[in-house]
Amino acid sequence: MAMTTFATDGTIKLPRSIQKALGLKYGDRIELLKYEEGQVLMIVKNRSITELKGILSKYDLDCSVEDLLEIAAKRAVRANK
Repeated sequence: MAMTTFATDGTIKLPRSIQKALGLKYGDRIELLKYEEGQVLMIVKNRSITELKGILSKYDLDCSVEDLLEIAAKRAVRANK
């Protein structure tokens, strides 16, 4: 587990172990989504949209955009393990 501190100017510094695990480089974009109470889902935006091809099955299409984002995020996490 890695920890960091919320600074008075509203910034956080991600530990190097997290940066490395996520493949973060200077200038990469990160999307933060409120997940559950006290939890935030962090999505690194350093990949091409074409890499997502096939991540959702045809049965997942009967839900909201928010549901699709959550499903895709969970599957991406499992795929990277």
